[in-house]
This record gives sequence, C-alpha cells and structure tokens, in this order.
Amino acid sequence: MGCNISLCSRNCTGDGELKSSKKSAEPKQYSWDLKKNIDVSQYTVDSLVDGETGRIPGSINGQQFQIKNCVNSHIYIYDWSNTVTIDDCKHCKIFIGPVKGSLFVRDCSDCTIVVACGQFRTRDCTNLDVFIHVNTQPIIESSSRVRLGCFQYWYEQLESQIYTADLSPWQNFWWRVHDFTPVEGGKNWSKLGSIFKVHDCLPLHEDPAMKGIDISTSEEKSVVPLTVGTSRSTEADESCLVAIFHSNSQDEMGRECLKMMRQAPGVFLVRTAHLQIRKADAERLFPSWMERVESGRVLCLQLGGVGCNQIASKFLINREKYVWISADRVEKDIQGLFGLCEMTLGF
Repeated sequence: MGCNISLCSRNCTGDGELKSSKKSAEPKQYSWDLKKNIDVSQYTVDSLVDGETGRIPGSINGQQFQIKNCVNSHIYIYDWSNTVTIDDCKHCKIFIGPVKGSLFVRDCSDCTIVVACGQFRTRDCTNLDVFIHVNTQPIIESSSRVRLGCFQYWYEQLESQIYTADLSPWQNFWWRVHDFTPVEGGKNWSKLGSIFKVHDCLPLHEDPAMKGIDISTSEEKSVVPLTVGTSRSTEADESCLVAIFHSNSQDEMGRECLKMMRQAPGVFLVRTAHLQIRKADAERLFPSWMERVESGRVLCLQLGGVGCNQIASKFLINREKYVWISADRVEKDIQGLFGLCEMTLGF
C-alpha cells in the first residue's frame, strides 16, 4: 500500500490522474530516419555537359559525394567529404576538397583532378593528370597514362577542412604509386615534371555562386608543401633530415623551415612525414629521441640539393629544444625514418 501511495505521488496530478511522460511520448529516432531528410542532389553532380558547377565551404560537411557521367565540364568541390566517387567522366577538370576516406575514379578518360584525400584509387581509366595529396599509397588498376604531381592549393577554409577530415598536410605519398596491373617493359603511370603547375591544368572557377572564394595555387601559400618525391637524382644529391618534435608551434616551425629553404636556390623538399614514433622504435633508430617522442607526433622533412645541410643548421639555431637534424649518418637516418613510416602505413 505504501508503494501505491509513492507511485501516485510521483505520477499523478492533484486530481489523482496519471501524468503523461514526455519521454514515452517522443518516438525514437534512428540514423536511417535522419538520412531520409538528406537532399541527395546536393551531394551529386550527374550528367553535366559543357558546364561548370561547384559546392561552397560548409555545404557538404563530411557527406559522401558522387560525380558521374560528366563531359567537358569544370567541377569545384570546396568542402570536405567522407568519400568521393568519380565515374564515367570525360574531358573534365575537377577540384575535390579534403576527402577523409577514399577517392575512387572509375571509367574516366582525359581528365584533370586536383584532390587531397586519405586514399586514392583508379580503375579502368586512361590519360589522367592528377595533382594529389594522399596520406597513403596511391593505387591504380587497369589504368594507363596516369600522370601524378604534388597537390598545391589554398583557400581560406582548406587547412581547417584538412584537419577536420583527419588528414595531415605533412604526410603526402603522391609519387609512391602501386600498380595492381603493371605492364611488362613499361609503366602505366609517371610523375608530372616540375614545369607542370596546377594553374596551367585547372582554371579558376567562373561561377558567380563561388565568386567569394579566393584561390591560390602558389607554392608559398599552399597548405600542402611542395615535395618532389624520391628518385635516382634526389638520392644522388646532398640530403639532410630535419625532425621537429611535438609542440604547439610544430606546424609554424615547419613552415618557417620551408620559407628558409625556398630562399636558397637549388634546395628542395624531397618528402615529409608526420608520425607517432614508439619509444622502442626511437631507442632502436634514434636513441636521443626517446624522451621526446612521447609528447606526440614527430614532423620530419627530408631536404635535398646543394646547401641543404647549411639551411638545416641555420634553422636549428635557438630551436634545439624542439628540433633535431641529422649529422654523421644522414643516409642511414633517412632510410630508417621513412622505412619506419612506410612500414607503419603498410606499404
């Protein structure tokens, strides 16, 4: 009886009537219910011919995006996506903002693509020019005449979009292509030479809906550093390794090192890595790093060209607490560091 009184005092009105529970009156909402309200056309470009279209920052916000059946058109996606597919497009020029997962290009020909992504893959494609920033190894399959270069781009929201998509501008393996269907005695892909620039291959947008978005493709402003990748020529050049340990100013110091490098004719950036190094790996490869790797990811830059060691030594001044440069065993240090990076990524 005492229990009945207690229940009534909690759940009844003054007239003895049961109160209605707000929580029980509200229907449950599931993720698939929310998807019913999505306008799929906002996340698709389909059958555009001889036209131009795009999406402004904030219009996609991590949704999946599709581009398909387009011919002789210009497409600009200035926002970040979860995944992107490009299918059956011909003679198109396409910019894709940061893609958290994969960009998959299928059955396309004679296209230019500029993209930053976690993974990049082509299948059944021919004659593509791709300026790419990719945090893993690019993959091509049943494709030919694929030419790749380093992503160079800037607009105001790009850097924050890159980090929102869980990408690092300091980890780009655009030249480390894996071809699932190689041809005997030849290659299905090649590196774009340094004379090829993004602005020569991808014109600026003209659509009035995007007129407020300022764009730059210059090396100085690009969010992603310009790297030349490894080759026989870079291996023969003078080299050095610069490591910048985790701090609130890590990115700023990396940019300052690049600025100093660009002021030295003949010095260039071969490759970069931004990785978490285990203490055991530090003990094996770089004993002096052991206490410094625990604070966070290490930013590593391989410089090349005559005078690169001089630039590194100059950069080190007054930064010894956060910066380390290779000294007596440069080649071994470079092989050890980037070998560890590629092993971690499963190359």
